[in-house]
Amino acid sequence: MLKVEQENDCRIVYENDDFIVFTFFAARFPFEIWIMPKKHESRFEMMDSEKRASLANAMHQAIDRLNKALNFPPFNFWIHTLPHNENIGDDYYHWHVELVPRVSKFGGYEMGSGVVIDVVSPEMAAMFLRKA
Repeated sequence: MLKVEQENDCRIVYENDDFIVFTFFAARFPFEIWIMPKKHESRFEMMDSEKRASLANAMHQAIDRLNKALNFPPFNFWIHTLPHNENIGDDYYHWHVELVPRVSKFGGYEMGSGVVIDVVSPEMAAMFLRKA
């Protein structure tokens, strides 16, 4: 996924030496952002202090751009990491952060079906956020 995002370069919002911030190609919500380490890591909790500082920088950039572009929206974020008692997925699981601003409400279709319609393409969201 990282290779594709870097090759296409149309959904990248920000990157530093260790992390890439991009709007997710299959976003469930408008302006949904993923933050991923550039090098393969399966466990969030195994980061050293330098990487934590780099992650803080990437998250700060993402949140700052959301605040500027969308007027300080409420948001949720989740850290997806390999469970600590799993050893079989180290090579296959890549941890990441999902950051989701709450800028839209569910309509009847979403509430009835459980399927969310994203009204802003990830490419347009990334372009908007890069300009912020």
